Amino acid sequence: MGWEELLARELPRIPGTSYLLDLTDSTDEKPSTDFGEDLIKDAPRGREEGVFLVVLVTPDVWTECSFVTKSNTPILRLATAAEIAKRLLIVKHQLNDVDDWLMDERINNILSGIEHPGDAMRLADAISLNFRRHDKEKAKLEVLDEFKNWSSHLSIWFSEHPQQADRAALISAAVLDPGLPAAIMDARNGLLDEIGEAIENPGPLSGPGRTGYLQLLGAVETPHGFSISANKHKLDEAVIPFVWAEWPQMKTPIQSWLLKLASSRVQPGIIERVSSLMVQTASRNNSTAYMELVRKIIVDNAGIRELAFSIVDNAVLDPAAGAKVRQRLLRWAASNTESLALFVAESCGRALGRERPSLAVRRICRVLSRTNTDRATHAAAISLLNLADNESTRSAVFDTVCSMFAAQKEEAVSAFLTLASGSRSFVGTCLTGEVGADELEFFEVGWEITVQLQPEDPRTSSSMRTFLNFCENLLVAPNIVDRILGPILANSLNKILAMEVLSGPEPGNPEAPQQVGIRNHLIKELIWGQLNRKFEY
Repeated sequence: MGWEELLARELPRIPGTSYLLDLTDSTDEKPSTDFGEDLIKDAPRGREEGVFLVVLVTPDVWTECSFVTKSNTPILRLATAAEIAKRLLIVKHQLNDVDDWLMDERINNILSGIEHPGDAMRLADAISLNFRRHDKEKAKLEVLDEFKNWSSHLSIWFSEHPQQADRAALISAAVLDPGLPAAIMDARNGLLDEIGEAIENPGPLSGPGRTGYLQLLGAVETPHGFSISANKHKLDEAVIPFVWAEWPQMKTPIQSWLLKLASSRVQPGIIERVSSLMVQTASRNNSTAYMELVRKIIVDNAGIRELAFSIVDNAVLDPAAGAKVRQRLLRWAASNTESLALFVAESCGRALGRERPSLAVRRICRVLSRTNTDRATHAAAISLLNLADNESTRSAVFDTVCSMFAAQKEEAVSAFLTLASGSRSFVGTCLTGEVGADELEFFEVGWEITVQLQPEDPRTSSSMRTFLNFCENLLVAPNIVDRILGPILANSLNKILAMEVLSGPEPGNPEAPQQVGIRNHLIKELIWGQLNRKFEY
């Protein structure tokens, strides 16, 4: 969840609600001692409000918090891989008599060596797919091989097919699975060309023909084309990682070839397919090498931006590589290279923004606070406003910007001005109906810091005028506006800020006839001196 950016007080706490926070095998920075202390301090309040929180965590992740939370931490025995697999087969897959499989010496040896529960789940899923096959011995061998990413099958196949053309055909069939024969052959020829291998007999009657290629690839003909994974589950996803590991010199040619395949749009969904294979392959090797390809696409226009977006969408939430990808986006957000900052602004409005809005907002704010006003800052404003206008992510935007007011004022001000003068719905949600203390403080502090940091910046007065327009149009209560802007305007009464903000509506504003009321109210209060006193509500 990005522990370098998450505070305990940001956890949800609706009274009468139970929460499970799963931190097993967290790959971001570990929760600090402060996080554990905050949880313990918050416990009495949680009991009063009926909020129930369970934190599920492995000891290595909870190192810093273990001492302060010792009295609240029961040590639970982890279920064994065999217990997990058996329960999944019986409960999830509704299978009986599973002991014949689980007690097989070869499968039992694998279960004994499994450390991560996810691997036990993966093995159980493979068993369920092969459980009812007539030839149980063959089925068990294939389950074992599938669990090992088909390493035995692929080792045998590549040793029996030393010809470059045959190997390129298998790689092409794996990427396009299921694919039409003509598309597979065209892709094969493209890969051979990429590695500088001569294409023999490229004519229309070349090759072993449809039946021959089915036999060569061990494929099955489906309504959508040849598939090497129809009878061997996920074999297609194992081919490129196998080649990547066995022939490291193929990394660059394969990457270049995949980029050309995605650009050619050889078949529907090819962009998502290529990005998924790239991320899966790199993740298995604990690598984020694909981010260099993303950078190349963005900066050098070496491909299609849709592929770059798809790669990041696939990787940014990945349990293993996600933290590294998010850190890369954070660096790019402050880059002087407009194309990199633009990409961050746009990508944070996609998967990361939907699933982890607080992490996305921090990167968007960094783009917004760049000294240059360009396409990147414009795109960042659009992404932030879209998240703020979305009911499911609005509170995360609010809370994240609030938390930035203290330590990251410049970035917070850029985001605050975007929200206060760019989203009428955000202002309306916060300041109409029953207005809470948090919402009032957000706008009070936001405008106060803005005026402190940039009192004579034209954007400050312009944004404040727009904010007043929103308040007038939304019929925000005058006392709310007094509370938010009163002290600031009173302190700048003889300065340019108050004159620019209160001098009247901006020329050409279609809402102009309705805006006299709120400004008249503020001017009268200023004349009477009511706004110069300390507000105590």
